Amino acid sequence: MADYDNTNRGVLFPKTPESDKHPNYSGEINVEGKMYMISAWNKVSKTGNNYKSISITPKNEYTPKSQDQHASNYVPSHNISNDNFDQTPINLDDIPF
Repeated sequence: MADYDNTNRGVLFPKTPESDKHPNYSGEINVEGKMYMISAWNKVSKTGNNYKSISITPKNEYTPKSQDQHASNYVPSHNISNDNFDQTPINLDDIPF
């Protein structure tokens, strides 16, 4: 099997959150060769639009609460979201990763 280049690629797995603070999705992403933990929450804007709020932390800064906790249970210390987000369509060719 040939080696697969995962540079600038990532994966999110669905999770069942125990509370609103726990993500609905978690996984890893490789950006220019550096690994990051990524978490996403299902949100609804004030205008009723569904969106994902995401948090990304360098994997080398990730510390689980206990030794047997898996990265999929990662909950970052902060979450950036904006209920007034711009709904202009995004050209996927403009995304840098």
